[in-house]
Amino acid sequence: MTKRSRSFICLLFSIFLCADVLIWGIQLKPAEIIRNQLSLTRLVDRITSVDEQSGFCLCPFHGDKSPSMKVNEGPGYYYCFACGESGNAVKFVSKILNSSYEEAVHTCMRMIENEEELDR
Repeated sequence: MTKRSRSFICLLFSIFLCADVLIWGIQLKPAEIIRNQLSLTRLVDRITSVDEQSGFCLCPFHGDKSPSMKVNEGPGYYYCFACGESGNAVKFVSKILNSSYEEAVHTCMRMIENEEELDR
């Protein structure tokens, strides 16, 4: 996907924040686009250091002393074996920022836009 098409998708989401969007004949949900465009590992790594090889890190949702949270980049979800917290990038942002789903989607879309600007 080109930078131009990614910008186009971000523009669409500023208009249709949480509705399903039809792009090039394919119906996409916001979480699908975010999963495809935003690296969960890079997102979690902004909060707590993620081991590149194993994908484990300290869980930011409880007082963790040893890495118990696994970040699975491929399927796009995280799971903490200690407290049971799990979810995707949108849920992670929502929990970290204590915000609603809609605000978390908007925040993730802004992160995608910012990454595009850094790529230019």
